[in-house]
Amino acid sequence: MTLAGKSILAIDDDPSVAEMMADTLASSGAAVKIAATVKDGLAALQTGKFDLILLDYVISEKVAEQFLSKAAAQGSGADVPVIIVSGHGENLTLERFGNYAQVKAVLSKPFDPGVLLSLAARAIR
Repeated sequence: MTLAGKSILAIDDDPSVAEMMADTLASSGAAVKIAATVKDGLAALQTGKFDLILLDYVISEKVAEQFLSKAAAQGSGADVPVIIVSGHGENLTLERFGNYAQVKAVLSKPFDPGVLLSLAARAIR
């Protein structure tokens, strides 16, 4: 499966997780921009066009819903597919994000890189 030519924004405040996601996606041909905070993620959305957002559920002391609401309010990111990535055992399900149509999947850490690639390819379609 290839993500060649796709641009992906990975928002995660854990540098090792962000780098692992970026390396995995880049190995499939994607260009990946990493943001470590909600503020940086929102700024990236204003300056670039992305085919997918990987969003850590708890980022910069905020939760994913806060980022999604702010992105929609600033007029960017509302139509970009999102995969929520969670490592805190929140027991998140896709149904939790029913108010956010752009959320296509929830991925729990730790995860297999192949699962990440599969979900990314499916979300971008």
